[in-house]
Amino acid sequence: MDQEVREILRKDLDTDWWDQQVAASSLKNPMIYSWVMDILAEDWSVFTNDKNAVPVPYTTTLGIRRARQHPFSRQIDFLNFEAQSVFLKSIKHSFKEIDLGISVEDGLENDQVFQYIELNDEPAYSTNAKRLIKKAEQFEYEFLEDVSDLVTFYHENTREKIGLPELYSVILGELMLAFLKHEKGFYIAAKQDGRVVGGIFVILDKDIAYYLIADGDAEAKKEGLIFGLMNQSIQHTRDMGYSRFDFGGSNVQSVADFYRKFGATDQPYARLKQNELPGWFKLIQKFKRA
Repeated sequence: MDQEVREILRKDLDTDWWDQQVAASSLKNPMIYSWVMDILAEDWSVFTNDKNAVPVPYTTTLGIRRARQHPFSRQIDFLNFEAQSVFLKSIKHSFKEIDLGISVEDGLENDQVFQYIELNDEPAYSTNAKRLIKKAEQFEYEFLEDVSDLVTFYHENTREKIGLPELYSVILGELMLAFLKHEKGFYIAAKQDGRVVGGIFVILDKDIAYYLIADGDAEAKKEGLIFGLMNQSIQHTRDMGYSRFDFGGSNVQSVADFYRKFGATDQPYARLKQNELPGWFKLIQKFKRA
């Protein structure tokens, strides 16, 4: 008989216990440490019993709790593969709306993909990638602690293009600084004539490197900037002995194709979805969007 799942709200959570559980588990997802969740999620809790545990980020609007994937992250994860279906049932019962990426062994269709490369061998770059990496040799690359330039590039380019709130730029800056503080990441800046024209941030946890963000000057991008930054990061993590470079992943064809130029292959994962929002709530949301 499966033990009953209980929810521990963030205010009641022993974060030292949770972070120790994440660090000691076989799962590989740096985006669910408490100090990451505190930055990215409006609120979150941990569903747990003696067999397993999983964190769930959520928002609360007019008393309605909605489990939503926190920004700059792909998925949540269980600590292990025990009794996942019981947890899914409990999560569905606890939230009126759910939209979460999640790794599961049963109960959900693995219809999402992310991209990665193994670092044991030399990455199989495409001809186009090799050409642009060669072109990007004009830039000077330097490891820096000050991520403000990268935040500015993201704020003025990617964030604005996607149409995300300005708060996302602040969150991104806090996130990168937190990973640097915990010695779980690095920032490489690209310089031209002494001026920073772009940068890339990579997260390090256990034996995997995770690409977080890369951005830069529009003219520098035309000169292969992003390809050069990606190559610098891949080669650096490979030299450090990491086994895999995780691109964060995308189901957007053009983005996935970009990652595949570095030899990346697809890895499936699932999406947990549910919409049992009451009619009055849907009506209010409709008027807000009008």
